[in-house]
Amino acid sequence: MRKCLAWVCVLVLMFGLVGCGNKSSSSSTADATTEEVKEEAAEASSDNMIMNGDFSDGTTGKWNTYTNGGDASLSVKEGEMDVHILKPGTLDYAVQAYYDGFKLDNGCKYSFSFDVRSDVDRPLEWRIQINGSDYHAYTSDIVNATADVLHVEKEFVMEEASDPA
Repeated sequence: MRKCLAWVCVLVLMFGLVGCGNKSSSSSTADATTEEVKEEAAEASSDNMIMNGDFSDGTTGKWNTYTNGGDASLSVKEGEMDVHILKPGTLDYAVQAYYDGFKLDNGCKYSFSFDVRSDVDRPLEWRIQINGSDYHAYTSDIVNATADVLHVEKEFVMEEASDPA
């Protein structure tokens, strides 16, 4: 998240990541290409790879925070994940809410979506990235979070080597 989210309480309503991920598929013809098989698997999959993405169980589940000079807490309030930034830090990545543990397969198409709002108008950077090495993004964007709920949705094809985590 960007440093400019200082002292902001960001409420995230729902997260979803859908794609061919952990699904396997088989083709009805022996000469189907790998790309056709992956496309069929992506179309057939509707399982959300982010468990409890609607926070309906009252917990943040596998969501955590990473801080580097910043400080934040996570909780669920009225069915929404509340990322309360206590100290913004000085780095763009000083405060992050993150979710680990889902596989992205090379050549698969994924749909990532979430709803967000903030009690102070601020830009928010979101990313799906490699968790290690240079932490580069597979896909990312900056959106403007306001008091109104903003629905963000992005489809992307995993063009790099499969990432198991």
